[in-house]
Amino acid sequence: MSMLHWFWYQMRNSSSAAIGRIYVYNFMLLKLLSPARTEQLDPYRNAPKIPVRIYTFKVELIGSRNPVISRTFSVPASWTFQRLHAAIQYAFGWQNCHLHHFTFEPARRPPTREERRFISMDYREKLVVIHMGTPEDEDDDWATSARARFSEKEVKLNDLFEETGKYRKMALKDGAMGKCYYLYDFGDNWEHQITLISAETSASGVKDLKVIEVAGCAPLEDAGGIYG
Repeated sequence: MSMLHWFWYQMRNSSSAAIGRIYVYNFMLLKLLSPARTEQLDPYRNAPKIPVRIYTFKVELIGSRNPVISRTFSVPASWTFQRLHAAIQYAFGWQNCHLHHFTFEPARRPPTREERRFISMDYREKLVVIHMGTPEDEDDDWATSARARFSEKEVKLNDLFEETGKYRKMALKDGAMGKCYYLYDFGDNWEHQITLISAETSASGVKDLKVIEVAGCAPLEDAGGIYG
């Protein structure tokens, strides 16, 4: 299903009250994921393709079972985390109507007894936080305690996932790369784990999202979370 077909499917199967919201929020996804229309008028469009570095990710919805809900797709390594957000939204069928952020964290551990007393406490260590605004916009304690904070509009995937990436060291602890997570909807807390499966150079010069594998049906928006 193409991005436009998916968009119109949502419009056709939604109530009139929801159509406006779907249009506004999904227009941004289409804009971020679609290649520039000016390429159609580019006089050099038939020139030899420049090799493009491609990352293949597997994104799993944490807590899902029988089956584990996941999406596997490839995107250019030069994409920003904002475009990765759009790719995840498209692949899972989210409507892009809630806040989100990315984090890189060391190996997770069970909470201590003291931490379990405070349900709202995010006890997990954050190495890197990548969020929607600028670092100055983020004033949460858990975010300010992170080693580094960035705007998703400015940081590219290869800045962190490439061994020579300029922010790679920020996401390392004891020589090990922190795991990447994507949290969508701070109320329902849909948490996704992002795993880099492969990194290769494509001679075709493809610059678009390519969905490779889909497992399980994604939950509905505002369903109350993975246990809701």
